[in-house]
Amino acid sequence: MMHFAACLVLAIILAGVVAQEDVHLVKDKQFLRKQLFIYQLLWKPKDLQASFPDIVSKAANFKVEDLLTANVDQHFAACLVLAIILAGVASQEDVHLVKDKQFLRKQLFIYQLLWKTRDLQASFPDIVSKAANFKVEDLLTANVDQDAAQAYIKVYNNGILPRGRSATAFYPPHLAEIKALFDVLYTSKDFETFAVVSTWSRDVSNQIIWFFSVVLASLTRHDTRRVRIPNVQVTLPSYFYNLDVFTKFNETQDDDQCDNSDNEIVAKYSKIVSRLDAFDPEALISYFTEDVGVENFYFYQSADVPFFMNRPEYDIDTYRRDLQASFPDIVSKAANFKVEDLLTANVDQDAAQAYIKVYNNGILPLGRSASGFYPPHLAEVKPFFDVLYTSKDFETFAVVSTWSRDVSNQMLWFFCVVLATLTRHDTRRVRIPNVHEILPNYFYNLDVLTKFNETQDDDQCGNSDNQIVAKYSKIVSRLDAFDPEALISYFTEDVGVENFYFYQSADVPFFMNRPEYDIDTYRRGERYFNDHKMFLARYNLERLSHGLGFTEDLDWNQNILTGYYPYMSDYNGIHFPQRPHNSPIPSFKQQFLTLVKQYQDRLITAADTGNLKGSNAPQGDEFFDDLMNAAQGNADSPDQDYYGSYDVTARHILGFNPEPTDPFHYIISALENLHANVRDPAFYRIYKSIVDIGIRYKARLPSYTSEDIGFSGVKIDSYDIDTYRRGERYFNDHKMFLARYNLERLSHGLGFIEDLDWNQNIQTGYYPYMSDYNGIPFPQRPHNSPIPSSKQQFLTLVKQYQGRLITAADTGNLKGSNASQGDVFFDDLMNAAQGNADSPDLDYYGSYEVTARHILGFNPEPTDPFHYIISALENLHANVRDPAFYRIYKSIVDIGIRLVTTLLDIIFFTHFHSYKARLPSYTSEDIGFSGVKIDSVSVPSIKTFFDEFDSILGYQNCSSNDEKTSVIVKQKRLNHEKFNVGVKVNSKVSTKAVVRIFIGPKFDKNDVELSLEQSQHKYFELDQFLVNLEIGDNYITRRDSEFAFQRPDDLRSDEFYDLIKASLANENSGLLVRQRPYGWPRRLIIPRGKPDGLTLRLFVIVNKFDEDKAVHTDSLIAGKGLLDSRSLGFPFDRSIDHLKFEGTNFAFKDIVVYHKH
Repeated sequence: MMHFAACLVLAIILAGVVAQEDVHLVKDKQFLRKQLFIYQLLWKPKDLQASFPDIVSKAANFKVEDLLTANVDQHFAACLVLAIILAGVASQEDVHLVKDKQFLRKQLFIYQLLWKTRDLQASFPDIVSKAANFKVEDLLTANVDQDAAQAYIKVYNNGILPRGRSATAFYPPHLAEIKALFDVLYTSKDFETFAVVSTWSRDVSNQIIWFFSVVLASLTRHDTRRVRIPNVQVTLPSYFYNLDVFTKFNETQDDDQCDNSDNEIVAKYSKIVSRLDAFDPEALISYFTEDVGVENFYFYQSADVPFFMNRPEYDIDTYRRDLQASFPDIVSKAANFKVEDLLTANVDQDAAQAYIKVYNNGILPLGRSASGFYPPHLAEVKPFFDVLYTSKDFETFAVVSTWSRDVSNQMLWFFCVVLATLTRHDTRRVRIPNVHEILPNYFYNLDVLTKFNETQDDDQCGNSDNQIVAKYSKIVSRLDAFDPEALISYFTEDVGVENFYFYQSADVPFFMNRPEYDIDTYRRGERYFNDHKMFLARYNLERLSHGLGFTEDLDWNQNILTGYYPYMSDYNGIHFPQRPHNSPIPSFKQQFLTLVKQYQDRLITAADTGNLKGSNAPQGDEFFDDLMNAAQGNADSPDQDYYGSYDVTARHILGFNPEPTDPFHYIISALENLHANVRDPAFYRIYKSIVDIGIRYKARLPSYTSEDIGFSGVKIDSYDIDTYRRGERYFNDHKMFLARYNLERLSHGLGFIEDLDWNQNIQTGYYPYMSDYNGIPFPQRPHNSPIPSSKQQFLTLVKQYQGRLITAADTGNLKGSNASQGDVFFDDLMNAAQGNADSPDLDYYGSYEVTARHILGFNPEPTDPFHYIISALENLHANVRDPAFYRIYKSIVDIGIRLVTTLLDIIFFTHFHSYKARLPSYTSEDIGFSGVKIDSVSVPSIKTFFDEFDSILGYQNCSSNDEKTSVIVKQKRLNHEKFNVGVKVNSKVSTKAVVRIFIGPKFDKNDVELSLEQSQHKYFELDQFLVNLEIGDNYITRRDSEFAFQRPDDLRSDEFYDLIKASLANENSGLLVRQRPYGWPRRLIIPRGKPDGLTLRLFVIVNKFDEDKAVHTDSLIAGKGLLDSRSLGFPFDRSIDHLKFEGTNFAFKDIVVYHKH
């Protein structure tokens, strides 16, 4: 095994991974045990009994009331020991060898729980046994926080969402269940309790609510935060692949296919290039919006600090056989676990009681669609997440998650378990199984799943050719003239992009806030702004490569220009709603339309006035952070009631999903799925509107001086190419996302995305050829659709939220925020925009984001919370597929940008920008670095191409034999040749410096050269790193594999699963674990080129690094380390005064990108 490990390390070194200090070998068996549990819990629950029998046993006897006596409140020594071991092993490296068997066991458990559930019994027989006997009342005696236990028991007893129903965290009734379950999992005071509760809840909770709660708890619990989640495209493939994939998969299940060895399915992107593309330009970039990496990135970015978490409440840094075999003790405990057992479980008792209350009130049934963007579902997510998160040891977490897996709605369970895993201290570095392999329906179109189903026929058993070609939704042909978005579907549908957004979102779940959770939400709003600004920049670069213009604004007073047809379904088979091109807002979305306009208005007012309700932050970075928190409407929003969540509201509107009859029958849209949302062009329009608000505020700040930007004594001679601040992070994340999206549009000749106007029809449609996990198709939104009448209440809300956010951005008065003008105010504003748990006044600002998602998802209104049909916009995996996703975030980003533009700019360029428009431009002192000079620049060209990637979709279930033959999805994904960035720096001083590298457009879609003022917010940040400069010439070479925010594609889940088991089997072997387990897909850092060349601009700047002002951060995407104290997106985050934007320490250089067919 050591020979194998040595070979693997050598391979990584050759790949340039170790050089960037990202991978280390973990031999800590406690960590590996956690990794095993998370995998078995989320993927292989049948193996829990064998691996964790005690946890399964406890979970089996667990009752929801047991949460009241569970051990959730205490810090547990195992987490501290693990942290010390990892700190000692990892040092500054990001990848290290882990031999800690406890960690490896956790890693195994998470994989088996979420994916290989059949292995749980063998691996965790005690956990499976406990979970089998667990009852919801057992939460009252379980080692969990008793408040969380009681809260969940109440939710449970009131009626949880049934299994098989669609679920989304963007729907409040679902979110209430997610939070209740999450709270139980999160506050489980030991891993065993977490494992038992998660194992037990798996079979009683709605699948999506369970998954979301367990994943969130795994990502946020201290003892599982570094445990890797199984690839979500494997556990929930319906959120990643279109329906044709599943049709083909079903064909593989026939007995006459069992001897067929060709079990490969080609996954195509949704929007195929043909004459229809003239109507749907988004089809051109479906390869981007439907990329598994993009979907996963957004999910994990969102999950890093779940939006319902805040600092005081949570202490975080903002198939069954396998589970039985690996964790028989956990499976056993979970089998006997009852919800009342939470009252005696080792979890926080407040969380236990809260979840028990939710549980007893009726949780979302299994099989229903679920979304964290739907308030009733979110109300279930948070208590469940709290239980998982506050489980005071890993066993408690494992038992509760194992138990809850079978009682909670599948998607709420998955969401909570993943979030808890990503945020718990003991599982934060545990790898989640590839989501596109867990939930392939959120990553692949329906044809892939259809083909997969075909492999299950008995006549297909034994057929070794189990390969399915996964095509992107929008394939290049004459249809592109009608749907230009089709040209970049390879980007928006990329598995890496989808996964990146999911994990980016999961890094600090939006419901977590500083007062309620002890989490690191520093610069949360600023991060939200910058993340989406970068996403937009990258999206626009892809658009440029196809001759598309930059993303248009989102105008809520007009039809929605960009349609979306998600050829996808929820896990339960319900299709994601469609949004036709140029659609009016449906009448049933009008309430949300009113809200989203209010939220937008309030955010813009705050950005323009520097008065953010509920924020006391001084003008500058702190105010900006508050502003972006308000825009997101996250838990750190200065006034969540006032600012709502522009983000969520916009998703709800543009998802075009029907209004549910009740929370149990909610149909989610692609925009409400954190994996699929990047597929919808509306995603980029939403975040453009948010980024614009941020930019609006930043324009009010002084320009950086040469001292700010400059670096005295340092000079670049040449170079060549071969939740802290939660609201600010929210803004920056989406700003970067928009930038990347716009770059992809440019590569196809599309312009920048349009604004989102809530007073007009929704121009951009979306036809998600996808379904929910339960088979319910995601709703469609035709082009130029009016807002459905059932959405009118949300339309009212979204207009209110937008108006309030704009008012806050314009006046600098943010309700509920005490921040003065500046970065803290901006952070509050963005928290209010998101409507997260740190919103300064959540009641007032609401959640513009959630409301917009609800409107644009075009899903029908539910008859009750148990029958909610989610839209693609309400699925954190699929949401990036919907063009409305980008329009929503453009409207949020615009509020942030509003502050960085002058009044003349506001009048001349757009109807509103953002809070940052009010901030003074940086002076030459801010930007410059005395003694640093760039003498010359040399840049070779880069070539892009489409490469073939494999993912496991599932296995043939043949009656003729017991052998499982895997079914493989083959998909072409955008890639580029390796290259280096060489920088020659001449310095007159010896000092430490920080280097930033950006890429942005040089021309618009009409080949008109852009001024820096016009293009500054379209730049995508490629890299940021520290360097020690010596006096004289300094030669720096930076490989693309070393860039700070990227990562290579994951190993297939089955391959990584084998590595986990091998690490545990040999005492001297270990597992290579990343300190940055999630990130932007490396293959997508460069937009698709053109055959004759796409000209872009590279920007490099070197600034002095002030270690005294640096902040230590621990992020699933950025990793552990020092964060430069400058604003995220510096120096492009404020308006540019070309008279002051000068210095010798930065340079622009043209770069040409070619595409090889």
